[in-house]
Amino acid sequence: MAAVPPLDIDMKRKEEDEEVSDDESEEESSEEESSEEETLSARGLKSPISKLNLNMGTRSSYDDESNIFKDITLKFRLSDGSVKETLSKTGETFFIIKKRLQTDFAIDFQSKLFFNGKQLVDPLAIADYPELIAAGSPVIDVQPVS
Repeated sequence: MAAVPPLDIDMKRKEEDEEVSDDESEEESSEEESSEEETLSARGLKSPISKLNLNMGTRSSYDDESNIFKDITLKFRLSDGSVKETLSKTGETFFIIKKRLQTDFAIDFQSKLFFNGKQLVDPLAIADYPELIAAGSPVIDVQPVS
């Protein structure tokens, strides 16, 4: 004869029993922690698990703190002699900058960028070229691919 699977009602009761036992164990552990803190405070000691106050209301956001890159204005001298200007962050890669040039100024993505005769390589960022940052508002030569 085949075994009869347990009814859903039995499964629900079992889950409820497990939840109740979990709640009871949490209450017991919090009671143990509070009695330990009371004992330590009576001796003038601080608990190693003391409440942590992060003062999050007075600190700047994570985005503000992680924004370590400065703004820099880049000027691009095109082959026809015209100059285009764009605002970037020193952490931006030349790949991103070339995509922006393509979108904003219809400059071919395959064009090569040069500063003082040195080619600016795609996977690197502005910050990888300290001479660019030192120049303040550098003029970068754009050479189209032939």
